[in-house]
Order: sequence, then C-alpha cells, then structure tokens
Amino acid sequence: VRMVAMVTAAVGDASRQLLGSVGANVVEVPTVANPNNIIVFPSFTDNYTILRIWQLNEIPGLPQFSKAVYLDGDMLVLQSLDPLCALPELSAAQDLGADRSWTTAAPEFNAGLMVFKPSGDTFDFMMQNAGAVPSTSGGVQPLLRAVFTDWTRLDHLRDNVNAHAYEHQRSSWDVSRMRSIHFTGPLKPCFTHPRQYHDAPDDHPY
Repeated sequence: VRMVAMVTAAVGDASRQLLGSVGANVVEVPTVANPNNIIVFPSFTDNYTILRIWQLNEIPGLPQFSKAVYLDGDMLVLQSLDPLCALPELSAAQDLGADRSWTTAAPEFNAGLMVFKPSGDTFDFMMQNAGAVPSTSGGVQPLLRAVFTDWTRLDHLRDNVNAHAYEHQRSSWDVSRMRSIHFTGPLKPCFTHPRQYHDAPDDHPY
C-alpha cells in the first residue's frame, strides 16, 4: 500500500518528517483559491485544495494509480482500507450530523473519505465549475456533491464513522467493525492530553 500525503506550504518541516516516518510520500501542492465570498470557518479557506487529489497521477516520481482512497487529515484508520479500492468512483459515506441532529444520516455524502479515480479531466471540470456551485459555508462539499450525484453509499457506521456517533448513536457504535473514524469539529485527538480520556471506556473514540 502506498500512502501519499498532500500538504500545502503552511505545513511545517516537523509535521512533514512525522508523515514521512510512517511511510507516506509527502508532496507539496499549490492551494486552490476558494471561490466563495463568505467563508464561515477559517479552516475552509484553502479546502478547495482537496480537488488536487484528482491530479495524483501528475505527481513526478509516483506510479500511476487507477483508484485511490482519500482521507481527511482528522481521520483515524483502524482496519485495512484495501477492500474499498474495489468500489467505483465515487464511493463515500452518508454525512452523519449534517443538520446537527446526529440521529440519522443525511442524503448527501461526507467528503472525509472518498474512493476516487485520479483524472486530470475531472480536476479541470471541477475547477471550471467551482464558482458556479455556491457554498453557504465556504466549504467544498457542495461542489463535490454536485459533480458526483450518482455515488455509491458506504456503511457510515463502518467507514468514515463520525466520532459524535459514540454519544448520539451509542447503540450502533461498534469499534470492532469500524475501518475509520472521522473526528469532525474542533476537538481532535492531537489536541487532547494523553490522560484526558484515560478513564473513558475502551471503545471511546478518543
């Protein structure tokens, strides 16, 4: 399995070295300008840079990929994701908590994990249409959802499991079958003290 970590110039040397130490090919990519006039969250300023994943096969020194699995930086992988590569573009999990009810999955997908096919044509198409798909938050997901209307649904309690499901869908929380957990929102494991959740149950996401 080859891991590629796309980073922007804002990512420092220490973080790049840490990524490299776990076997990732660290590649710096230019940011993609956010076309929206209103950007609700500062973290959304450069999040259209996610579109660069479709340029994966244009990175010198890397092999050509027929399929790949994209992961947000705030994901925790618990099991091999190799089986996902047998699925079509675009495969993703439904967006738990899109309306902050936390009780059901929304009809839209969450872009934190996506099975995709690298393609310069797809990248160009999305860049050409980015300004035509408004986003009330300034996030890139409305564009991705507009382009990939016919998407394959993953089990949102197995792949790209929202960490908030531990609290809001406790009866469905089963770490033993999860392949990845997504820590949406401001609280990330890397921002917590090692002993902060020391007494939490063994299946607690943190």
